[in-house]
Amino acid sequence: MSKEKVLILGSQHGNEVLGINLYTYMSQKYPEYVEFVDYICANPDAYSKHTRFIETDMNRSYKMDGHSYEEDQAREILKVIKQKAYDYVLDVHTTTAGVGGVFVAVALNDANTKIIRASKITEIITMSDEIAEHSLIGHVPSSISIEYNEVLAREESSLEELSQFVINLIDGNSNEPLERHQYVVTGFIANDEDTAGFENFKLSHRGYYPLLFGEANYTKYRGFKAETKVSQII
Repeated sequence: MSKEKVLILGSQHGNEVLGINLYTYMSQKYPEYVEFVDYICANPDAYSKHTRFIETDMNRSYKMDGHSYEEDQAREILKVIKQKAYDYVLDVHTTTAGVGGVFVAVALNDANTKIIRASKITEIITMSDEIAEHSLIGHVPSSISIEYNEVLAREESSLEELSQFVINLIDGNSNEPLERHQYVVTGFIANDEDTAGFENFKLSHRGYYPLLFGEANYTKYRGFKAETKVSQII
């Protein structure tokens, strides 16, 4: 049976190391799968300095209408993805927000739905084209972003769970169908909004669902908002 080829893209933000930790863990514990997994450090200069970015937020640099360090990196990454023709691209992030594992996509398609089915993650955020055009997932249909709480991401159990997810993708396997919840981003949570009692993915007193609320690196806003929650078996 043929195997699928997976790219783990890590450290778009240089202070986020889940991608390399996952690849290292898999290489040591599941070496038989290494030939089917590639790893790219997306932002090596920021990674070496353990800082979020050098000139522009790389996760907002894929529109590539300039020539910052991160925009040049984005161009090179898209070239490699096209040349290697990966079956799946996993854009791995960590967050300070109070969430477990979360998928972020533009819209659900055949490729990223297969990714979702290979995992146990049940929360899915979909971004508008206007937001996504600046990010990797807006340019690679076979990709999905994964946000994982940075504390949980350091636990071996999380690395094992994520490894089994990648192995499922390589082997073409799926988990049993699960009830999953899709939230469509409609805007941003303003810095001056009353957010008392807010919890991620819980309907707030302001009539919307906070998403990635509490991420310390957001400065222009406090998180994303969604007005609807769609639950379905995937």
